[in-house]
Amino acid sequence: MTELRPQDSVGLPHLDDLRWRVDVTLSTGSMSRVLKPTILMQATLSDGSIRTFEVNVEQFHEFRHSVARCLHEMEVVQPKMDQAVDAGRKIKTQWEKVHGLDGTRTTAR
Repeated sequence: MTELRPQDSVGLPHLDDLRWRVDVTLSTGSMSRVLKPTILMQATLSDGSIRTFEVNVEQFHEFRHSVARCLHEMEVVQPKMDQAVDAGRKIKTQWEKVHGLDGTRTTAR
C-alpha cells in the first residue's frame, strides 16, 4: 500500500502560510478617539491563491476558538485512526498470506 503525500491528496487546498497584523484606528473624520483594533490576515493556500480578510476582535476570538476546537477533535480522532490503519495492515498481511502474495503459498489439504 502506498502512502499519500500531501500534494497527491484529493480535496481542498491546505494552508501554506498565514500572515497577520493588528491595525488600530486612532481617529476618523467624525470621531476624535476611536481606538478600535482590527486583525488583518493573509492566507496563502497550496493552490497558490492568496486570501486576505479583516476581522474585528470578537470575530477573531470566535475564529481562534473554532480552530482550538478542531485541533482538540483531531487529537481525539487520531488514536482511532491509528488503530484503524494498524487493523488494515494486519488484514492486508493476512490476505497476502492466504493468497500467496507474501512469497509463500499455503495449500489446503
